[in-house]
Amino acid sequence: MPENVSVDALVVGAGPAGSNTARLLAKDGHRVLCVEDDEVVGEPMQCAGLVTPKLSKIVAFPQADVVINRIRGALIYSPAGRIIELDAGEPHAVLMDRCEFDRRVARTATDAGAELWTSAKWLGARRQNGGFESDVAVRRDGREDAVKVRSRLLIGADGVQTNVGRAFGIPRPREFLPGYEAEIEGLRLPRSDTIPVFSNQEVAPGFFSWIIPVTKTSGRAGLCMRVRRASALEHFGRFREHPQVAPFFTPEARVTRPIVGTVPLGLPERFTADGILLVGDACAMPKPTSGGGIYTGLVGSVYAAETASAALKRRDTKRRFLRRYERRFLRSKVGREIRIGWRLRRSFLHLRESEIEDAFRLLANRRATAVLDRFGDIDHPSHLLLPLLFAEPRLLKFLPKGLRGAFR
Repeated sequence: MPENVSVDALVVGAGPAGSNTARLLAKDGHRVLCVEDDEVVGEPMQCAGLVTPKLSKIVAFPQADVVINRIRGALIYSPAGRIIELDAGEPHAVLMDRCEFDRRVARTATDAGAELWTSAKWLGARRQNGGFESDVAVRRDGREDAVKVRSRLLIGADGVQTNVGRAFGIPRPREFLPGYEAEIEGLRLPRSDTIPVFSNQEVAPGFFSWIIPVTKTSGRAGLCMRVRRASALEHFGRFREHPQVAPFFTPEARVTRPIVGTVPLGLPERFTADGILLVGDACAMPKPTSGGGIYTGLVGSVYAAETASAALKRRDTKRRFLRRYERRFLRSKVGREIRIGWRLRRSFLHLRESEIEDAFRLLANRRATAVLDRFGDIDHPSHLLLPLLFAEPRLLKFLPKGLRGAFR
């Protein structure tokens, strides 16, 4: 292991957003090093891995290689147990082998010419000669080597706790949702292509809970909430015992793999600095309406890599140039959806449970469910708003309070 390394860009974190940024930069002819703290890319798994098929337009390998189930519908439970049944008629989402997906994205980066170090922890960096000198600790064969990495750009793809963002004073996301999810064997699901979703606020305050099928007898069950992480496992126990949920668990149901993580929501006011770009969870790119961040982070990686590559070619890595990445992402369909989703989330948080129940009552009519079936898109939920108001005008009564919550 060399003591000193020089590259054009150092990417911290080999999740999908970081690996795809590294791939695109390497493909454009830049020297790229990606460092990953974990020994194996993708492990431990930290999210369910439910995405829309449009992901195949971004990743550089056949998405079907990592798909383990296809989802076409949902059973959405109101707090009191009213059920809205949705069926798109064809798969609108896919469940991936998340660990293998991460590894495949990382492999496309190395195939493009990027270098990847696993068991490599980024310890910090100093600005030097218009770039950075980073300290990286690399663990190999029971020993730890200290390596200094000089780079012109530093890209933080290091997740919700982003050490890169913290070290250089980039603002934090607006909200953090701790969650607990588990792979379960011994479920009793009505269909293998339909997700039960639960809105009971005692179980998952400020968000929701779910069971994503792998088969009719196995799946990924979990929740996110607006309480401290230490309570996540306790709330998962309440979730399993809740009268709406318990029938889906057989007496023999068991956890085969726990999945613990935190979802950052609310894009910070900026996610660049001189020589620095953040991408993915590091700058709260998950959707505020669902918490999903794989697709949005990959879209972000495309804009980050385009700007980073242009900056390296121009030899201009100041924020005044790098902020074009922020502008382009915020103006994109995904960026606009995240901002609208944040307003929708604030509106949701200002509704009482009785009002949520009333909304379910209105949404349960045939016209409204037809709209949900036709226009439902986990990546672009705002597309539902106008069609739903036309299908069920009584939903307009929630508009004044929703607007007050959205802009408070």
